Amino acid sequence: MSSAAGWYPDPYGPGTRYWDGQRWTEQSSPPGQSVPNGQNGPQPQAEQPSNYTPPHRAEASPYGESSGLDGAALGVVGVLALVLVLALGGLIAVLATSHQNTTPSWDLDEAAGPQLQEPAPEDAASPEETTPEEPEETMRSQPAEEDTSLVLGQPVQLSLSRHTPEQATLTVEEPGPYHIYTTSSGTVDPVLDIYGPAASHSADDGGSPSSNGRDAGLRLSLEPGEYEIEVSEYYGDPAEVTLTAESVEFEEISTGRHDFSVAPGEEWVRVIDVSALDTLTVDVRSSDGDGDAVLEASLPGGLVEDNDDRGSRGPDTGNVFDPYLQLDAPEDGTATIIISGYSGQPVEGEVRIEVR
Repeated sequence: MSSAAGWYPDPYGPGTRYWDGQRWTEQSSPPGQSVPNGQNGPQPQAEQPSNYTPPHRAEASPYGESSGLDGAALGVVGVLALVLVLALGGLIAVLATSHQNTTPSWDLDEAAGPQLQEPAPEDAASPEETTPEEPEETMRSQPAEEDTSLVLGQPVQLSLSRHTPEQATLTVEEPGPYHIYTTSSGTVDPVLDIYGPAASHSADDGGSPSSNGRDAGLRLSLEPGEYEIEVSEYYGDPAEVTLTAESVEFEEISTGRHDFSVAPGEEWVRVIDVSALDTLTVDVRSSDGDGDAVLEASLPGGLVEDNDDRGSRGPDTGNVFDPYLQLDAPEDGTATIIISGYSGQPVEGEVRIEVR
């Protein structure tokens, strides 16, 4: 049975609250205070009605209408709130773990309070970490940090890795003719490249005193300066190659006609001064109608040319094997003229030199 309308102890707090017979209203009074005259609702009662039955708190709502929340609903809300708190706590723990290597961590010390622990330096290696070694082939394929120094008359041994050339530096102090060549076993095919201040030169087979016909060599008229010499294997195979640089003995010569005589395996070497844009003409005529001379001329600035059989390049001498060259000097300097016999044969005759 429902209680009659009237003022009853407030189920929501201290004081009294008005019960309209069916539900709690918004009208309430603090302890010891009476409802002012004119306020809606009856005055607080000093005593509870004789037939007072405390209304069930689940029906009460401080806002007039029942909220519909009972003890079970409040329990569900509490459980959801607890789950939310636990989820947030887990998320914070995961984020803290993921940043433990980049942010400072706090080490709780009950006596001294929180202590800041600095992260380990980034370059500090972990005891479990080891640096893997690179494969030997990869490490050897890298170019050398420093070139080998090549000294005149002192051969150097070069160990060529697969598809990896070796380099040496030659310093020339005096202008003149020089012979740079390789020597190796018969199965090796060296390639020689020379890079100078003014020009570059390359040789593959021939020009070396080696018994291996695949060895490479160059005779050049070099000016003072540094020259980078690169040796590689034609097929990219690993190889052992000896590199040598020698100064060539020579004599100075003037324009005109000069006799020459070359013993087997030797050379006739002369130098002559030229100016830029001068035209150097060298006409070799062997005294033996069947002689086969080979001519090579090197001009300042790196220009090198050779000739074996003149063909129609020069005046007819009756011997097609007589060599002939006509070159324009690119700059002032010294020109080198070298005469030898084909395949090391002896040869002699006359050479006519003109500079115009």
